[in-house]
Amino acid sequence: MSSAVRTYRYLRLAMVVLVVMLLASVVGERLASGTGCFEASVSAYVHTPAQGVFVASLVALGVCMIVIKGSSDAEDVVLNVGGCLAVVVGLVPTPDPATCTASPIPMQLVPEQVANNVGAALVAGAVGLAVTVAVALRQGDLRRADFMTRRNLAGIAVSTVLLVVGIAWFVARRDGFVAHAHAVAAIGLFACIVGVVGLNARDCHRRRAPARRYLVILVLMIVLGGALVASQWFGVALWLLLAEATVIGLFAVFWVLQTDELWHVGTRAVGSDA
Repeated sequence: MSSAVRTYRYLRLAMVVLVVMLLASVVGERLASGTGCFEASVSAYVHTPAQGVFVASLVALGVCMIVIKGSSDAEDVVLNVGGCLAVVVGLVPTPDPATCTASPIPMQLVPEQVANNVGAALVAGAVGLAVTVAVALRQGDLRRADFMTRRNLAGIAVSTVLLVVGIAWFVARRDGFVAHAHAVAAIGLFACIVGVVGLNARDCHRRRAPARRYLVILVLMIVLGGALVASQWFGVALWLLLAEATVIGLFAVFWVLQTDELWHVGTRAVGSDA
């Protein structure tokens, strides 16, 4: 068995462990605070003693999503976008303060934290993109006559757009970035999560058992997540927290199932996308 296959296994299982760590930190803070309530969202726990785990788990999850290669061009691009957005979610705190903790973390230095942390992430992103281009050129993929269909070009193009838009927003509208980047990135991240599951359900059409499992997870994400979002109009106080926890938990289940499906091969061969 190749080391590459083992690496795929470890990356997928690492994402499951990171999700477990994040949810365990939220539950641990709830039990330790003694307040008898939860914050309104998972993101709000960044302003509690769970801050370190929240930031570390989101950044690490983002890196894992970027590093792992999808079985198709489309899945690979969606994973890359989702990974970049996960890093932003982790590094840009939600502007809403914690309201249900005995030990809130002051928010006075949030603009300075965002300036430093996101600035460093953008520099790292630019370097990473340059390295990616250099590797693709060395492999020759961008010099092929059919390079327009290659995953390298698609990933580079999308990453470049994200980086340029992120830099422009960060530099030109810093106040708006601090206030809204977390929410925008979180919505995009959840869309990418649903997209990854949907693409796997589509690409497994020749293997009925895995396809059915992925389709069930996709339907649960959409139906349960949508129902919880809609429940806010019926006075459900923790609708956002429950919706986030549901999608995050189902995402972990998805990675467990994909790890099992691709245990011996690492990635799935997908027709024209291969």
